[in-house]
Amino acid sequence: MKNNKMLSQSIADTLISMITIEKRFAAGDKLPNENELAAELSVSRTTIREAIKTLAARDIVEIQRGRGTFVTKGALAQKAGDGATYGHQGQRERSL
Repeated sequence: MKNNKMLSQSIADTLISMITIEKRFAAGDKLPNENELAAELSVSRTTIREAIKTLAARDIVEIQRGRGTFVTKGALAQKAGDGATYGHQGQRERSL
């Protein structure tokens, strides 16, 4: 189970990178479905689901049942591999 958690966290970081660094998805954009992401990232659909749950908990994506998973405005304040948020000019903000 621990390896799966580490893999899902790594995939979550990859998805954050796709959003914030590669700029593949902007706020409001719908992510590809789980099967497409699993194929692209060469992982199981279960791993994708866990990664997306992690991103939803961090307010990076919003899961809308029956519609898909969408990038939130909060995603723009995140950097891969880091649960902290960053404000203007990339300065780290304090967590509440």
